[in-house]
Amino acid sequence: MNGIGVSAVNAYTAHREWASRPPDERYASVHALYEAARARRIRTEERTIETVAVRTEAVGADALALRDASGRQAALTNWSFEQLAGIAGAPPKYLRTLPAVIASDAINYGLHRQRREQHQLLLDRDAPWTVHAVTSPRYARVHHDELTARVLDLMAQHPAWSLPLGYKDGVFGAERVPSGAYLGDRDMFLFRMVCGNHIIWGFQHVAGFRRRHVGASIQDEWTTSLESVRSALDADGANDRLVLLRAQSQELGSSREAVIETAVQRLDLSQKQAGEAYTLAETFESNPRSVWGYVQGLTRLSQRTPWQDGRFNLDRAASRLLTTVH
Repeated sequence: MNGIGVSAVNAYTAHREWASRPPDERYASVHALYEAARARRIRTEERTIETVAVRTEAVGADALALRDASGRQAALTNWSFEQLAGIAGAPPKYLRTLPAVIASDAINYGLHRQRREQHQLLLDRDAPWTVHAVTSPRYARVHHDELTARVLDLMAQHPAWSLPLGYKDGVFGAERVPSGAYLGDRDMFLFRMVCGNHIIWGFQHVAGFRRRHVGASIQDEWTTSLESVRSALDADGANDRLVLLRAQSQELGSSREAVIETAVQRLDLSQKQAGEAYTLAETFESNPRSVWGYVQGLTRLSQRTPWQDGRFNLDRAASRLLTTVH
């Protein structure tokens, strides 16, 4: 996965996120994602609050809520809980193992020692309230609907750009539906090409940028940075097709044993996994010794693997193998 501005690890992390997202965070079109992001923005607001007025309390055996000086209680999302724990100087992963009362005391103690006098909350305008983010007052937010609106503009200028088709809910052989768009509590992603196993291949044209969310300049900077996305959309896909053709002709070895040995050494697979992938490639592909044939074998093996971490390891091995094509 060769990218421009985004590493293969980051790209892999992104499509791993998408593959594991619940159905209500995936969208069948960019416009549907935009409408959801717009609705979220309308029902939320930013509010600056004094740090001394921020306190948590247990609202169950394993649940915390935020309470302000007026007595108003607001639920925390996973993301806002992690942010609040970080501000308090307490590790969120460890806090989740504690009873809510103890975790609340630890966060409140850390907040009491916090030197920053104010914090900015992103929360619902109306009850029941939920705090979606806790940041510094200097944080400059770029809303998801702003980003998605710009993507819609790019799509209008590039009609050939569309979401790829993937198997519904990741079930191999199911109906193919538009896939690759998700909107979570704190992040958003759009993909251009996805394989049937929820893995995105051929990162030849990936555009990315990093900006600190501080100050008004972020609004101009992210708009300017989207020009790299425009360049990616204008790029010729001939190189991708060439890579696929080479993958079909380039072989990993002259025999089953040679291919399996190469897979074990290059991809950190066990002998059993490497052998099973070859058997599947031999069953369904014309040339199981080719990079393309073996990649398909790995993908099919992943689809038959019951555990998600096992599937991801196999999918990652397949994507790594495809990047070796020259």
